Order: sequence, then structure tokens, then C-alpha cells
Amino acid sequence: MLPFSIKQKYLMSKYRFKMFCEKLKYGFNRNEVEVFDYTTAKFVLPRLVTLKKIRRMHPSFLEQEDWAEYLDKMILAFETIIKDYNWELDYKDRIKNYEIMQEGFLLFGEYYRYLSLNNYWEP
Repeated sequence: MLPFSIKQKYLMSKYRFKMFCEKLKYGFNRNEVEVFDYTTAKFVLPRLVTLKKIRRMHPSFLEQEDWAEYLDKMILAFETIIKDYNWELDYKDRIKNYEIMQEGFLLFGEYYRYLSLNNYWEP
């Protein structure tokens, strides 16, 4: 019988190979689907932060300060998802941040079309 560490390494390499094959076949693996909120947050958060740093444009029907505030709320919502997944939040923090997250996600959905620098037209 194999020692535990060698057997565990074998099973992990088999698992990683399976995930790699799924990624090649479908473009993503099962883990990315199971934690879709975390996967999406990891993708969206750095782009929102960069958009806020650039600050070249904002929707014409909003003031620059309002747009910056909305971006901050969106960023906070996605940061909270990542912190929650990484076990950096306890239960009380999770409950406290729930409404903040909901507001940030609603703003993200509402202004989704305005997150591209090419889409700053009047609604």
C-alpha cells in the first residue's frame, strides 16, 4: 500500500488533469461553475478598479462624483464576495454587508452597459 502522501499526490494530480481536460474541452472547469459568484468577482473586480482609476469618462446623465460613488459600491460588493469565499468574513460581517452587496450588485446590473468606455450615451 502506498504511503498517504504519495497516494494523495497521485489523486490530486489525477484530479488536476481532469480539471485541465474540462478546461480544454469547455473553456472552463467544473470548479468555476460551482463557485460562479467567486469566479465572476475575480474577473470583474480588477476591471472595475481600473475603470475607477482611469476616470476619463462617466455617463452623461450622471455627475462624476455620483459615478465614482456607484463604482465604489460595485467594487465593495465584489470585494465582499472574494473575502467571503476566502473565509475573511465572519457571520456578523456577512450579515452586515449583505445590504451593501445587494446595492452594489443592483448598481452593477443597472449600469452594466456604461462600464465600457465606448458606451456613454444617454438612456
